[in-house]
Amino acid sequence: MRCRECDYPLWNIAPGPCPECGTPFVPSDFEFVPASVAFCCPECDQAYFGTAFNGHLMPTRFDCTSCSAPIHMDSMSVRPAADRPEALQVRGVPPCMNSEFGFMRKWLGTLVWSSTRPGALVAGVPLDRSLSLSIRFFLPVLLLASLGSAFPLLLLFGGLWRTRNVFTYSTFRGVFWSGMSLVVLVLGIWIAYMLWSAVVHVALLVTGNCRHGYSRTLSSLMFASGPLIVLAVPCLGLYCVGPFFPIWFFILGIFALRSGQELTTSKAVVANLIPLLALGILALGGFITLWMMRG
Repeated sequence: MRCRECDYPLWNIAPGPCPECGTPFVPSDFEFVPASVAFCCPECDQAYFGTAFNGHLMPTRFDCTSCSAPIHMDSMSVRPAADRPEALQVRGVPPCMNSEFGFMRKWLGTLVWSSTRPGALVAGVPLDRSLSLSIRFFLPVLLLASLGSAFPLLLLFGGLWRTRNVFTYSTFRGVFWSGMSLVVLVLGIWIAYMLWSAVVHVALLVTGNCRHGYSRTLSSLMFASGPLIVLAVPCLGLYCVGPFFPIWFFILGIFALRSGQELTTSKAVVANLIPLLALGILALGGFITLWMMRG
């Protein structure tokens, strides 16, 4: 149970402003594993355990059985179980924020969340850590996708299949240019991501819907990049998903952007459509220019 903004632990603290950053919080902002945490009466510290599906008290308002004071769940402090890690008590903790996991488990878990529930992933990451965590997730996805989708073909066209002796000048030249092409591909996708995020962020600024800075927009869209991993299957990944890939990718971006910039769904859809409209206008302008030059 940590502050959504600064990740400060909120256990055993009365609801109100976060002691670190001042962001207000109440217990109902969080979901818990049923019967895993104690809600404590603010008058006498009597403990109650939530049995609802989200770990909340049922009912949420009642008279304390110990001191008879009328209390509400959102006026009570929450006490964790001493013998269980936080990850087994609080639901909705993104894998990349789970200190119990190693790097590989964090990355694989984040990959699953990115591909299925990017909104919850973005919402569970504090603002001051969103960019660094999203980059640590996005770079391996980008490298694997680029390597799997391009490297086999680049090696093929580099000429490795033509010779049995790999220790030749032509072989090393093919490997070199294949590697350089791979680097260019990785940098190209990275730059495209930054430009796409920049256009989306400018659209949010123009419409007055921007709640946070550009880094939040960029990190939100990077956290929605999980579908790129299908391109890691050499020569087959893109063909397996076919036309569903851009649709899947676009929808995940909407949910991630909605959580990251605290937008309505319609505003997130519009903001994510702006780069597509810009690309369409540029493509149309290029086509008209070429047609006029030929004429």
